Formats: sequence, structure tokens, C-alpha cells
Amino acid sequence: MLRHQFEHLVAAAANVVEADEFVVIGSQAILGPCPEAPGSLLRSLEVDIYPSDDPTKADLIDGALGDGSQFHRSFGYYAHGVGPETAKAPAGWRERLIRVDVPPRLNSSRRPVAWCLEPHDLVLAKCVAGRERDWQFARDALAAGLVNTDTLAARVSDLPVRIELNGPSAGCSPLSTSASDQPTHRAGMTRDTPSPRASAHAVAAPADVVDGEEPEVADPASSPSGCCHGAGQLGRDRLSHAAACSAQSR
Repeated sequence: MLRHQFEHLVAAAANVVEADEFVVIGSQAILGPCPEAPGSLLRSLEVDIYPSDDPTKADLIDGALGDGSQFHRSFGYYAHGVGPETAKAPAGWRERLIRVDVPPRLNSSRRPVAWCLEPHDLVLAKCVAGRERDWQFARDALAAGLVNTDTLAARVSDLPVRIELNGPSAGCSPLSTSASDQPTHRAGMTRDTPSPRASAHAVAAPADVVDGEEPEVADPASSPSGCCHGAGQLGRDRLSHAAACSAQSR
């Protein structure tokens, strides 16, 4: 996705729901603060978005601009209506959102604004999602210098789920995650979050499994703070290792 396509989607959403301000939380939120982001970060064809004043109207965006819609068939990219609970970003992420003023569509009275996740919050939210493409997004953002390891490590303890930063391993998977098994809800949608052990098993890279043994998964309840521990030097080492791996692969 390119910046003008991102702006097109936001402006179209403004017309659909008759609102001006939106929050963008998926990978393509990077196009807000970093309009010239590397192509490796812009592979997604969707923008995860919701109206800031009334997130329930995200369903209208899905219907008009979503996957398989006429808009998608015409332009090749689409919007995904989500809710604020979808963003598994560090506490305070709303105060760090980056404002992007979007050119309105022709003959439209709307003045669209996209509030995009700040890059460090975005990368950590991707790490919580834990899919291989999310790890790769984090590695590429580090390698491109769009985020730094100190800021990432400092915010890990503010995440709504737990992330283990276990220091460098033989492979290049940057993080392993665990989360509570509580489902999250939005009007018309239920999104199940995997249990801690299932999540860690699914996320762990082959390099993190030695002689067929699964990586150890800590119980979130065992942490006195109820969130992450080890977000200091070990976290920075782990994230720096991820950046080095990404640079070596280029």
C-alpha cells in the first residue's frame, strides 16, 4: 500500500460514516508518521480503522469498503473495520497517536483526519499478535531505523498482555508472547485471544525449540506486577539481535 492509497481509504471511510476523525491501528498505520516507509512494511492491502467518535460504525466501513467489496474489487485494497480493543498496544497509546490530515475526496465536505499508532506502539502491538509476518514487520522496522530498542523495551511492561524478552537466541525470532485467554468483543464481532501456552507454542520459531522441547512458558500470574518482567537489558539485547538478523538477511 502507498500513502495516497491509505489517504484514499480514510477519505472514503469519512464519506461512508459521515465522520471526520478515525483511528488507524494496523500495520499500515506506519504510513502516517512514515509516508516513505520501506516496501517490506507496506505489504498489507488493508487499513485497520474505526471512527474515533463512534467505533460501532466500523461495521459500516466493513460493508462498504471491506474485503470483497466493490471498492476492493475496483482498487485492489480495502478497509477493515475494527474496534479500539483490537489494539494490543502499550498503555498510553491513545495519547501518542500521530495526526495525519487527509485530503478530502472531490466534492466532499468532510475533512478527514487519521490518528495513527506511533511506530513503537505499532511494533509492540505487532509483537503481541505474534505471527511470523508480525515478527518480520518488527525486524524490518528496527533495521530501517524507524524504532529504537530502548523505547521498545521501556514500553513492554505497559502492554496489556505479557511479552517474554528472553535475550538473544540462535534464531532471529525477536520475541515470544503469552496472553490471557479472555475473548475481546466489538459489536457484531468476537475475537478470541489464544491461551498463554497455545500462543507461545504457535509463535515460537523453530530456532527456539531445542531437541524437540517446547520453550518454557511463564505463568502471567507469577509476575508480581501482573505484566512483563525482564524488559531492561535482556529486552534490548533481544530487540538488537532482531535488528541484526534483519540487516544480515538483506
